[in-house]
Amino acid sequence: MSAPRILLQVVHPDLAGSNGNRALVGAVGDLPDLTINDLYASYPDWKINVQREQDLLRAHDVIVFQHPLYWGSSPSLLKEWQDTVLQYGFC
Repeated sequence: MSAPRILLQVVHPDLAGSNGNRALVGAVGDLPDLTINDLYASYPDWKINVQREQDLLRAHDVIVFQHPLYWGSSPSLLKEWQDTVLQYGFC
């Protein structure tokens, strides 16, 4: 049995300025079968490549979202990602 392929979706608008989130990403960065996808680094213009993101989701077994909470909610780029990538009919 092979290890699960894990996609870590990092969604922090200031990852460099976040001691906790930066440390968490650094701690797992060299794990095998792990892909780190930093959405703010990948899409500074907020033009999300839907096909790329859907391909990443299909290629992994486990999806982990790492982001700060803003009054019980997620960063706005994650909401945009959810609206554009998780389209009706995508499976």
